[in-house]
Amino acid sequence: RVETRDATCVFPGCRVPATRSDIDHTVAVEDGGKTTDGNLAPLCRYHHRIKHEHDWTYQRNDFGDYVWVTGLGQIVATARPPP
Repeated sequence: RVETRDATCVFPGCRVPATRSDIDHTVAVEDGGKTTDGNLAPLCRYHHRIKHEHDWTYQRNDFGDYVWVTGLGQIVATARPPP
């Protein structure tokens, strides 16, 4: 379950609990994204809006970290704490 895997919003530095966050498709359904655990992540409402309104994108890598790219192309990575 997504909320168990990611206890908080996956935006860098955000600590809003996943249970109080929106579940976001990393790759949007209209772009071919599937509704699977590998393509879903919790984003608090504020950061969910940042993603969509300011063209930010993110991906989860093989280590469980999230790599974000700002609308201006800057790369920001988050290291997730071990479970």
